[in-house]
This record gives sequence, structure tokens and C-alpha cells, in this order.
Amino acid sequence: MHKFLKSYYYAFLIKYTRYYRNLVDFNPRKAIDIMWYRCFQKKFPWDDPVTLNEKINWLSGSSDTSLWTKYSDKYEVRNYISSIGLQDILTECYGLWENVDDINFSELPSSFAIKCTHDCGSTIVVEDKSCADIGAIKEKLRKHLSQKMGYDTCEPHYTHIKPRIMAEEMLNIDSSISSSIVDYKFWVINGKALCCMLVYDRMPENLGGHYVLDLYSLRPWKQTEGLISEYDRRYKKIMPPPDNLEDMISIAEKIGKGFPQVRVDLYNIKGKIYFGEMTFTSQGGRMSYYTPEFQKMIGEQIDLTYGTK
Repeated sequence: MHKFLKSYYYAFLIKYTRYYRNLVDFNPRKAIDIMWYRCFQKKFPWDDPVTLNEKINWLSGSSDTSLWTKYSDKYEVRNYISSIGLQDILTECYGLWENVDDINFSELPSSFAIKCTHDCGSTIVVEDKSCADIGAIKEKLRKHLSQKMGYDTCEPHYTHIKPRIMAEEMLNIDSSISSSIVDYKFWVINGKALCCMLVYDRMPENLGGHYVLDLYSLRPWKQTEGLISEYDRRYKKIMPPPDNLEDMISIAEKIGKGFPQVRVDLYNIKGKIYFGEMTFTSQGGRMSYYTPEFQKMIGEQIDLTYGTK
């Protein structure tokens, strides 16, 4: 079959068939084979994974990912963070619900963030409840709550997370460095933080949803060159090191201990560190914003047996 037609066929298979959903649940390696070919038009290297993307998918299809499921749940992961003595970096949680209609918005504070616990992209930041369209918020949450994450993206561990809704403390931003809260995304490999990807200057979806990505080394804190794509380079700027950077590195490593690879997302509000989330399959393990050099450099450092020895 012609490569283009085969890729098109796989795209249809992934998006619209129960067959593919069953593969994600019961034969993840085969599901990864199909997704990989669709994206890269080549076979997945099960016998010799090298890059970061390859090793993420190898772990997804060949290792026990039960803890990935537990710690990708935005509510359940809070128990893990508390269990390792880091409860002080958790935001205040205002409630957990299985049904949108069970939420009593009158009991929530004037500002808060509300989101589904099982997916990405459902977070709604409410800066002033008195001006919020509660009906629209409910509708968006109801839509996300009804959709299982992990099938279309071939991330099997997400399919086992029970969809729920949680509301939590809204974090303030430092407008002097970014128009949105800065995400500090630490790559923790074999228990060691190697670098930090920054996401900042996010625009709301109704204004295009633009955001800036950049990559920084840790010691010293320095903007890297040639390791992340030149995507919107004109919008990038030199970002100062966050307050208590060494504390952030230590926290990221404590959270990521025992995993061959995990991305630990943190926030830093004027020196106060907050936990964001743990991500085991960043962009489904098909990240396009890193250069081949970075992919290989990080991938070669991942010990696939780390945490199981």
C-alpha cells in the first residue's frame, strides 16, 4: 500500500474504529505500531529504542504503567505528593465531583480553577465568579467528562482514569515576566532533573491559543540553542531563573524518583512553589518541538530498567 494511503487508512482506523480502541486496551504494542507509522511512516523500533519519543512509547507498551494511571489522575496524584512529604506544594482543593450537576458553585470562592481529573485541555480559570457564565462552564465540563482520554492519542494509561471534576485554588501570575502563569516543566530522567521546558505568554483559546515554548539548562540556568524548534522564535525572550531554583530541582527529583522518565510540572509564584502535574507521555510520546539532537541526547540517558532493579 502506498505510504500516503496507508497513513490515511491508519488515521481513519485510529479515529473512528472500535478495533483500535480495543488494541489500546488489550494490545498496546500493536496500537503504538499503528500510531507510530501514521506519524512517522516507519516501523516502531521495539528492539532498539533510542530517542526520547521512542523510549516513552517503549515504556508505554512494554512496562507496568499502573502508577502512570494513578499519578496522571489530577486528584489522585495529590495523595502521592502528600505521601512523600510535599503537601505544602499542593494547591487548596475545593471539591471533587463525578457529575457536573452536583457542583454547588455558590459554595466556591470568587476565584478558582476547575477541570476534569482525567484529561488535558479542560481547565477553566474563573477570575471572578460573579461575571462567569456558569452554564457555559458546566457545558464544557460535561463535554470533557463524557470523553475518555487515551484512545485517539494512544496513551493506554489514561483510559483507566475515572473521569471526575475538581476545583482548586487559582494561582496568580507574575505579569512582569509573562502574560500568563509560567509552567516550569522539568524533565526528570532516572531520578535526575536534566533540563526545564518553559511555557509562557499563553493566549486564551478565543484569541488563538498561542503560547511560547523554550528550553533551559539548569546549572547554570541558561536558554539553550538548537535543542528546541525555532517555533515562533520572535516571541521568545530571556527568562530569569525562578526563585528557589535549587528547591524546584530537588522537588522535581523527589517526585520523579523511581521512574525512567517523567515530566514534572511546577509553578513558582514569587518564591512559593506549587505542584502542577506528572506527565509520562508528553504529547503522546510524539513530540515534534524538540530537535533530533535533543531527542537523542535525552533518550540515550534513559535507563529503561531504572526503578525495577
